[in-house]
Amino acid sequence: GLFAASLYFWVRQRLERELRRELESHLRLFRGFLVEEHDEVRRGVHPELGPELLEHAQASGIQLEVRSADGTVVVATPGFTALPRPVPWELEIGSDRLRALEAVISTPDGEEFHAVLAVSARSHLRQLTRLLRYFFAFGPPTVVLAWVLGLFFVGRTLAPVEDLRAQAERI
Repeated sequence: GLFAASLYFWVRQRLERELRRELESHLRLFRGFLVEEHDEVRRGVHPELGPELLEHAQASGIQLEVRSADGTVVVATPGFTALPRPVPWELEIGSDRLRALEAVISTPDGEEFHAVLAVSARSHLRQLTRLLRYFFAFGPPTVVLAWVLGLFFVGRTLAPVEDLRAQAERI
């Protein structure tokens, strides 16, 4: 039991670190994309920033909410609004469990955006669920098998001692 619990928590921590690294990577890429798109909007290449950012989020498989410095929502993926502040690492939106990071992104012209990016933790949580199933499916039979084999080998090991005891009683 202790081994299973230790392994479960070790795997969970490793998966959480993976999610954090993945999200930090998405945030670095998004930061550059936002600055580039903001510049294009400023130069008149695009009429608005929102659709470009939303397209980027959909292509990256992330949820996002971007607000301007005054708190106005620039863009948000559907259902990903009205987030608590500060945004917690673990979020539940609908039936999806997400991991989120919040950042302030400054453009070269001094404008600031407050961005929240999140990725689904579903695949990572599925791995943990599978691990728990393995523990429950194979743990008890393994313990029973170890007990039976232990009895068998202890009996075989102690058989010569039992023979000596029996001979000593006859004498």
